[in-house]
Amino acid sequence: MLIDSEAASDWGVIMAGTVSAVVPTLIVFFVLQSIFVKSLTRSGIKG
Repeated sequence: MLIDSEAASDWGVIMAGTVSAVVPTLIVFFVLQSIFVKSLTRSGIKG
């Protein structure tokens, strides 16, 4: 949907879509990072 029929890309719209998809994912990751690390150390997974 971000590319029109003439294959001309609107890079501003593409970057806005990319940022709006990546930022919430990063926020959730950084908020839950300590919980994730604690669960890995408790479970005994090595690697």
